[in-house]
Amino acid sequence: MNKEIERTFAPDGVLSHFFSQFQPRSGQVEMADACFTKLRQGGNLIAEAGTGIGKTFAYGVAALLSGRKIIITTATKSLQDQLSKRDLPALCQALSIPARIAVLKGRENYVCAQRLAQAAQQAAIHNQKGIQVAVQEVKLWASRNTTGELAEVLGSRANPVWDKVCARSEFCALVTCDADHCAYPALRKDAEDADIIVINHHLLGADLALKAVGLSPILPERDALIVDEAHQLAPVLVQALGQSASTLSWGHGLREITQLMNNEIRDMPACDKALQDTLVALAQWQQTAEGVKGKFKAEDWLAQESQQTALVTFIEQWRQLLPQLALAADRSPTIKAQAALLGRLAEATLNWGVNNSHNVPWAEAQNNHWFLYATPLSIADDFASAMKKSYSSVILTSATLAVGESFDYVQRQLGLWEADCHRWQSPYRYAEQAMLYLPAQLPEPNQSDYTLALMRRVWPLIIANGGRAFLLFTSYKAMQLAADTLRPHLPFPLLVQGEQDAHQLIATFRSKGNAVLLATASFWEGVDVSGSALSLVVIDKIPFSPPDDPVAQAREAVLAEKGLSAFVCEQLPDATMALIQGAGRLIRSETDRGVLVIGDPRITQKHYGKQILAALPPMKQTRSNAEAVAFIHSMGVS
Repeated sequence: MNKEIERTFAPDGVLSHFFSQFQPRSGQVEMADACFTKLRQGGNLIAEAGTGIGKTFAYGVAALLSGRKIIITTATKSLQDQLSKRDLPALCQALSIPARIAVLKGRENYVCAQRLAQAAQQAAIHNQKGIQVAVQEVKLWASRNTTGELAEVLGSRANPVWDKVCARSEFCALVTCDADHCAYPALRKDAEDADIIVINHHLLGADLALKAVGLSPILPERDALIVDEAHQLAPVLVQALGQSASTLSWGHGLREITQLMNNEIRDMPACDKALQDTLVALAQWQQTAEGVKGKFKAEDWLAQESQQTALVTFIEQWRQLLPQLALAADRSPTIKAQAALLGRLAEATLNWGVNNSHNVPWAEAQNNHWFLYATPLSIADDFASAMKKSYSSVILTSATLAVGESFDYVQRQLGLWEADCHRWQSPYRYAEQAMLYLPAQLPEPNQSDYTLALMRRVWPLIIANGGRAFLLFTSYKAMQLAADTLRPHLPFPLLVQGEQDAHQLIATFRSKGNAVLLATASFWEGVDVSGSALSLVVIDKIPFSPPDDPVAQAREAVLAEKGLSAFVCEQLPDATMALIQGAGRLIRSETDRGVLVIGDPRITQKHYGKQILAALPPMKQTRSNAEAVAFIHSMGVS
């Protein structure tokens, strides 16, 4: 083991002196040493670090001591902020290493000074009072803000002003900027000069997508890449490296360019008419989605004559609009930029439905709109090749990367077959701190009375626990049924996903102290509630992917051709890892105690249930409701 790593994590080392809550953990120092070795010597590492290991400090110390130029990517912008504003600066101070740390997000997260001025001008011309007030707030904020991050002033992308003032690349590239200062170029410069750049998986995906088509990358060259929350990487990259279009995005883009024409060019009636005809054709295409739900293979979607005819008509109308739009674009850089956005949509729409060995075309009907996707069958070869070209070391880490002792699933997803793989078990005492309750004699999970039966079974636990529970569901339908069932009777605050945004829900849950929160997939991971506010987690079903998923079906066919089972290679590992993430909401510290309930009877009845149970933390198990309630009472719940 490297001596400097050993000294840093020693009981009397610099971390123990600097951080009052620091406790030496063998898994943490071993992980730090493994990361340090790869960063200094080259090569790839896949590191599963169980909850409580302290993986952020492990790879953070290794990164700083290695002296390498590094990119760290994590799953969300909030985790980016935690790394760049709290964890890494604290480690720099503790280690007395003056490393330069920069955070970089997609450019649409930042304000564009010139677009802000244009938005203010247009809102004044059209007497849009609400937009005027919001834009003025952004201008005031921008005048005294150095980060330029729109979330600080507008909250979320749902704010209608966001897209009018953000630094989208099409506008920045095509509009001559006369602003004295713009946030994004300054941030890019900071990133180029930094020792460590903190990004998120979506930005990494965007960078890889640009490289794949030979365009200039977003990220500067670096020695190594560290991927935190690596279990979320593959789905993000699949989305980034695919193509998509929708009637929703087409409508937004066409209406935006119509507004620009009304504002800037009023002597092109032929273009105005072509735009209106295209919007009419779009509305006719969108009408074919009304009342339709679900996902469809491209061939099945195109077999519906009304849908295919409407799409073809829309494409023909778009082609008639193109020459008129080109004339308008020559007269206005903003229209030219908006036309470039529509050009991307057109490319995705025109290419859709073309079967090849790389992409799976499919469609989804959602909220009376059509969404068309071309999803890569696999990103493994492309990702592995890109990593080999770009970095001497790649480190993947997460609390869930292996299924049992095997890393085959994540290696198959990302193609990193030559990586060294290591697991460090959580230091928590699960056998003492937690109980796993598997209710007996529940209906099959596909039965209509399953959710009601599960709610009846967990009701005594919720009451005994004084609320303080997460109820996690695999579908919105089941969640709403459970909410409707519990609401008239529950003597504790009931919080339901969708009734507040996610951050508000968690804040309310923590502040109440006795709430019951019902949620779906987005709350199965990345939600950290330690302490007495959460000591009961109920998971309704094993989270298998829907059987009608066109991409899953296509991958299943490819695996079948190779003589492999899609269930064994894809579905079971994916569901197991998701279940482990959901279970991980329960024990978040060495003093937490609680009960985990998995209702799905398949976990005890099917042969694969043993594999799933073996992958969960080693908790006490019971089939008895009375024993589960007794364990809750033993926790000292009042």
